[in-house]
Amino acid sequence: DDDDRTEKDEPPVIVNVPFTSWAISVYPDAALVWASSSLVLSTFLQPTIYYAVLRHCVLTLLMPWLLQMKQAQKAARTERQRELDLKALLLNKPAPIVPHLVPLVRLALAADFEAYDENYARPLLYKEFVYD
Repeated sequence: DDDDRTEKDEPPVIVNVPFTSWAISVYPDAALVWASSSLVLSTFLQPTIYYAVLRHCVLTLLMPWLLQMKQAQKAARTERQRELDLKALLLNKPAPIVPHLVPLVRLALAADFEAYDENYARPLLYKEFVYD
């Protein structure tokens, strides 16, 4: 069920702002989309040193930090799923029924050469090799 979850269902990552007592909540997926969009859109602006500094900061500081937060969020989700699986295992719930062997059905058709229309070529059922 967790595979169906979207970024809206994910709890935000709480980040403490350095040198302050502030704590902000960040959604890494949405922030990565905005950072990538601003990086792409800034390529069409007039080239100035200010935009170059902005692009450099987004590319070297902000995006790696957001990727790290996204990995931490994914690790926390994996840990929550592992704890839920462990609880289910400890509660002795019966395991779901899963087939171990899947049956294979093979159909073999035999055809008579006289059943084909002579206006068209007969299908190649086998190829006979003749060695001299």
